[in-house]
Amino acid sequence: MLVLITSCGKSEESSTDSQIVYANSGSSNNPTRYSQFTKFPVVTTEPDPDGISFESIGFAADGAYLMVQFKAPINQSQLWQQDYIYVVDEATRGVYKDIPIMPVVGPLIGRPVREGQSGYVMLANYYQGIKNGSIVTVVLGNYKREHVKVDVPTTSGAVK
Repeated sequence: MLVLITSCGKSEESSTDSQIVYANSGSSNNPTRYSQFTKFPVVTTEPDPDGISFESIGFAADGAYLMVQFKAPINQSQLWQQDYIYVVDEATRGVYKDIPIMPVVGPLIGRPVREGQSGYVMLANYYQGIKNGSIVTVVLGNYKREHVKVDVPTTSGAVK
């Protein structure tokens, strides 16, 4: 278990923004302070000073995984691992941060190997909590993009 300590004393946050619950915790009796996940610089326009850019968020494996696509410098993305990349559902404050590990493939993260190349990470979407139309915050290392609408087009008239 990872324990994060942010600060002691009075909190300047409002009570509505002060707690979130991990999506995979199974219990709301052990809340985590939202401030632990918001100590990153807020970037709302591209390009980011560090060269990181968010490309898209979607679903994989019939909604079981969230797929986040990004561009980042090689030296930045090579440092990312579990807990450095996550998605926060802004409606429920649920945090989706678990990167699935497949037996042969390993962790479902594809880091760029050449400058300008896109990368991806898949995160477990527990109980399919994030759905099409959800508003989320995407965090990639020190980069944060807020108020992203998950908008995956559905195929109409698909051949069955």
